[in-house]
Amino acid sequence: MTRSLLLVGSYDTPGEPGAVRAYALDPEDGVGDLLATLPLSDASFLATHPVLPVAYVLGEGDEGTLSTVALGPDGSLELLETVPSGGAAPCHVAVAADGTHVVTSHYGDGAVTVSRLDGAGRFVRHDVLRLERRDGRVPRAHSALLGGGRAWVADLGRDLVVDLEVSADGARVVQEAAAPAGSGPRSSAEHPDGTRWVTGELDGTVLHYGRADGGWTLLAAAPSCAAGREHDARVSALRTSPDGRWLWVANRHHSCLSRFDLAAGGAPAAHVVVEGDELRDFCLWAGRVLVAVQRAGRLVVLPEDGGEPEQVLEVPGVACVVPWAQP
Repeated sequence: MTRSLLLVGSYDTPGEPGAVRAYALDPEDGVGDLLATLPLSDASFLATHPVLPVAYVLGEGDEGTLSTVALGPDGSLELLETVPSGGAAPCHVAVAADGTHVVTSHYGDGAVTVSRLDGAGRFVRHDVLRLERRDGRVPRAHSALLGGGRAWVADLGRDLVVDLEVSADGARVVQEAAAPAGSGPRSSAEHPDGTRWVTGELDGTVLHYGRADGGWTLLAAAPSCAAGREHDARVSALRTSPDGRWLWVANRHHSCLSRFDLAAGGAPAAHVVVEGDELRDFCLWAGRVLVAVQRAGRLVVLPEDGGEPEQVLEVPGVACVVPWAQP
């Protein structure tokens, strides 16, 4: 039987270092026992290998780190190695679907690091591309969406989405797609129809992109939460449902999740208030929404169709939540 885990990364907090935690995860019972804790400073984001029991964990500091962690069949966590991430303040890591490389985005200096992997999921080479400062604007690479030999990087500092070609030699810029001035692209997700959605962290919007004339272009922009609450929403993560009908968006400062019905043209369908401040990350799993409420230090489990929380777990500095099924 395949075992599922919930991997949770956290920031350092007063009196407690950051860590990666592994919890049992069951489709009937939700989040179960805490199985293991691996201390890692400011472990603010992580991603798992597509076929190997390995996770890649950021250390978000001025001199960033990237750690390889083995995931045991019993839920144990073993640190295999830690290397420099290649830039300042790494904030997102993504793993290619074929397991050949990892891409790390750096908020601090706009660096995008392509780390090549061997057959065991270990690092063999790191190539760093530094996005250019332009017109006095500092690049802030905040996330990368991978696929088809490309990395689609949200650049919060320059209001761009940068399309990179990734090869054995590293990465090169193919296109820079504009975002609205002051929007601050942060996170992205791909829809089954091939279009892509991006959060505008700074102006409280969700941005919709599609292909045109061989490149990406902005199709539409909409408020990320209920009318009258757009100001200072500080949008963080977003996810599309597997069937493509729903778009979920987390609003950090308003402590609410917004759900949009894409089958109805993107009409807002629900705005769910989550108690606590700083909705940092969330994931969709088995009919539930698992939300990392950072400043409150809580992991909140909600039913996807609304209603009261099913579970609330205390996790100091919680920053990211990633479900993982044992290969």
